[in-house]
Amino acid sequence: MTRRALLLIACGLTAALLTGCGGGTILRGKVVSGPQSMVMVVPGDDPRLAGPGIDGVTVALTLDPRSLGRKPLGDGVSYGDGTFAIPINEFGAGLLEYEIGVLARIEGREHAEGFFKLPPGGQRVLIVMAKGADTYREFEDPRSEIKRYGY
Repeated sequence: MTRRALLLIACGLTAALLTGCGGGTILRGKVVSGPQSMVMVVPGDDPRLAGPGIDGVTVALTLDPRSLGRKPLGDGVSYGDGTFAIPINEFGAGLLEYEIGVLARIEGREHAEGFFKLPPGGQRVLIVMAKGADTYREFEDPRSEIKRYGY
């Protein structure tokens, strides 16, 4: 092979590797009704994923939810059968370990919230939502409260 051919092959392999590392992944799951609201990671063949789902639930994702550097990863809405698929375009998602937070909300149901490592492709997120009032409150920065209440 010529030097030029080797250089082109090396460049192609490098580009493919870099694209694969930054490509991201898709978080898939289902929202179902239950006696208590919770979020959990289950195997892809869990029987609860085959049951009836809740449509129209807003599912929001946060990267590093327990740190000061947390950031929104994206959100989505569950389909008619309760399933959802939210793309995660964070660098290395699917390859590196990321802790994420999941928050599910819909009127007439208690919110469901959970924190866990981003699951691999064969696993799914199961969100169980109980009937009731949504009592979730957004975290407020102490500085904004000082400005609002004049402490």
